[in-house]
Amino acid sequence: MTSQTAVPQVHTEPGEASAEDGFVILDGPGGVAVTMTVDAATGTGNSLLAAAQVAAAQIDVDRPMPDSATETD
Repeated sequence: MTSQTAVPQVHTEPGEASAEDGFVILDGPGGVAVTMTVDAATGTGNSLLAAAQVAAAQIDVDRPMPDSATETD
């Protein structure tokens, strides 16, 4: 059995969220699609906002983005 190591990709495009039949559907970059309950989507959204604030505070404006930063759909 061969194992493949997934290399994490940095995405620059945001995901798109929509609501259908009482669920939230998130279509993310790289073909990611997730269907969540309202509570799960609310928690995910809050967690993403909090993490984005921490990450923004960590950015050193003199540091370039890594070469692995890609825009994928």
